[in-house]
Amino acid sequence: MTSRVSFLAGLIALLAPFNLAAQEEVLSRSEEVLQQALADLEAGDVAASLSRLEALQQSGKAEDSAVAVLGAIYLETGDAAAAAATLKPLTERESPDPAVLYNYGRAALALGDVAVAERSLEESVRLAPGSPAARELGLLRIALGDYFAAYLQLRPWVLAHPEDTQARTAAALCAVELERPGDASRLLSDLTQENPLVRLLWAKTQLMKQDPWGAIALLRPFSDDTPADLERETWQVLAEAMLEVGNGEAAIELLSGRVGDDPSLAALLARAQDLIGDREAGLETLRPLVAPMAESQDPDLVDSEQAAQTEVLFWYGELLARSGDALAALPYLETAVQLDPLNPDKWKSLGRWRTEVGMIEEGQAATHKAEALTAGTVQHQAGMELGGDPEDVTAQELEQALRLASVDLLAEALELVRRERQLASPEDPRPALLEIHLLLRLGRLGEAQKALKPLVDRFPGSADAYYQKAVLEVARNDLEMAEASFRKTLELSPRHLAALNDLAVLLMRTGRQEEARQMLELVLVLRPDDEVAKRNLEAIE
Repeated sequence: MTSRVSFLAGLIALLAPFNLAAQEEVLSRSEEVLQQALADLEAGDVAASLSRLEALQQSGKAEDSAVAVLGAIYLETGDAAAAAATLKPLTERESPDPAVLYNYGRAALALGDVAVAERSLEESVRLAPGSPAARELGLLRIALGDYFAAYLQLRPWVLAHPEDTQARTAAALCAVELERPGDASRLLSDLTQENPLVRLLWAKTQLMKQDPWGAIALLRPFSDDTPADLERETWQVLAEAMLEVGNGEAAIELLSGRVGDDPSLAALLARAQDLIGDREAGLETLRPLVAPMAESQDPDLVDSEQAAQTEVLFWYGELLARSGDALAALPYLETAVQLDPLNPDKWKSLGRWRTEVGMIEEGQAATHKAEALTAGTVQHQAGMELGGDPEDVTAQELEQALRLASVDLLAEALELVRRERQLASPEDPRPALLEIHLLLRLGRLGEAQKALKPLVDRFPGSADAYYQKAVLEVARNDLEMAEASFRKTLELSPRHLAALNDLAVLLMRTGRQEEARQMLELVLVLRPDDEVAKRNLEAIE
């Protein structure tokens, strides 16, 4: 049971929506009993309080406020079944109270009825967004593995209640799982690193921020004294950090005898063995895991499990190729690329080894794919200027969406962008601009038009907003308006490469070759490897 003070505070909050008759001149019998029960609680006599409220309920004269408190007391004293039975009729009212729904959801969760708990907490949050139900719903969704939905609930809660260290740690866990190191750092900023989970989350954050030495300093002193449920992740993060700093011997020492059939740890051990020059040992580490993976892929694997298998297949292929058998390596590398199609390093490796065995055109295609998936290239192709700040999580997420779009996974890219819009600052136009870009690529011009106008009005200084406006106008064949919008883009950002390229094409279509040539030559000064500008300039020639 919680402390009497906090319990009473919770009951006062629970009673507020019921308009208790303390504001009225005459109290009903139910309200009199309720006031007496609360006085018993304040005096520490929980049994007397329960006795009064149970007798009132049995008399059939208990008002909803008294029943709600009775259910809350049952819940706080550990009788979840009685709490659920008491509160359920109140949840079926035409307008159920959010506090009742919150306690009913907690009771259902204690009884193992996750679906009922989730529905009740969701409805409580809908009716009272800032209530503790948001916290409980966030924690529940972490248990269900839905880190994004959990983060949506927990982030506002911890901003309003920074003293809630459990919720902050949970929110930081979500931020790490969602690969948002900047968010994780802010949430963890003053939490004690004596907590092993906080320490592990800090280390993961440092690794994502490309500070492997920081991760090593946090974890290495505790690598042999870690709680059992955190051991595997601790070894994995520490080994990754050791590989990042080139210390293969330390990674091998850490992982020896601990790998078993864990694919993530096996891939790390094989990389460490390769790093110290024992490539054959690396192949031996991976060989027992490779055959079943290469034969068939389990469609029910969660993302982390598939990522681990992908690393095993990729490194087995890479080590085979480095050992001189590139032809045998290609099937493993190709499978790894299929499973992780947005990773430019894997495409680069595939291109290299295809070329090595004489598959020149196929190797060039893979190499071009690697180049197309780099951050700067995908931004340029979309006409976006996202920036390169490693702390800018929104930019990183939008770049990932652009990579999805670059391999024609447009619906998935749109879903990712719309998720990021829910987390990004309302003052950041980039998620909305990329959403418009994707809608245009999907041919959903009406939706794009509806989303664009308020964005241009709200951000009149955004070159990217006017660029997307121009692209929409081209799609509608309104070339005169499109030209004006392209020129406005360049007025705001004279080196906007996408606008220069597209305006040059529009000028070519309307017979103004010389001005188009000047724009394309400027593009090639700014970006000498711009293939689109080269082709268009050749067309003019």
